[in-house]
Amino acid sequence: MLTRVAVIGALALAIVVATPAASEAATCGNASVGGGYRGQITDLTTKGVGCSSALAFARGFVRSGVIFACEESRGNLCTYRGWRCRTASSSASTSVRCTRGARVIRFR
Repeated sequence: MLTRVAVIGALALAIVVATPAASEAATCGNASVGGGYRGQITDLTTKGVGCSSALAFARGFVRSGVIFACEESRGNLCTYRGWRCRTASSSASTSVRCTRGARVIRFR
């Protein structure tokens, strides 16, 4: 009986170790904004969010024009769909980082 419990415990530990943690960052790549908009979403990365959900969020963020309101606000802070976002602009691009609890979506 003790051997059976030890084997089950070892299997459970192996499954936990082999399963990637939800907190690991995922690199989702680049995509077009789409929807009649020109431009690219580049360097899309997430933490605790699937790539397809993050891409839909990033496209909606750009299409909604909230990115401009965020850039014009004090501290470059804004809220979109319940996410807290901060932008950082350079001459080449605008970086966006949005958080909701421990979840993070970043893109340019």
